[in-house]
Amino acid sequence: MRDILETCNSSNAQYSRGVLMFINLPTLMRSKSISNEELSKIMGIHRNTLAAKLDGESLFNLREIEIILTIFKEYNFAYIFAREASLQQTGS
Repeated sequence: MRDILETCNSSNAQYSRGVLMFINLPTLMRSKSISNEELSKIMGIHRNTLAAKLDGESLFNLREIEIILTIFKEYNFAYIFAREASLQQTGS
């Protein structure tokens, strides 16, 4: 798990605000009729904080990842947290 978190941290560092996004998690949330508001309450964070995490502007911590994995237990980590980077990358 530590390797996964380190990979997430290093990957996030190379993108500017709002250009990195989790591509499957919002779809999974819709499939279970879970809104950002509901998930943020379950996770104990503000809905704007969750939105920033979903957009790749900040990182999920281990507790938040565990909550998401529990809610979507029928899917694996790699699928839930798959990311898509836009063509805009910083530091080119």
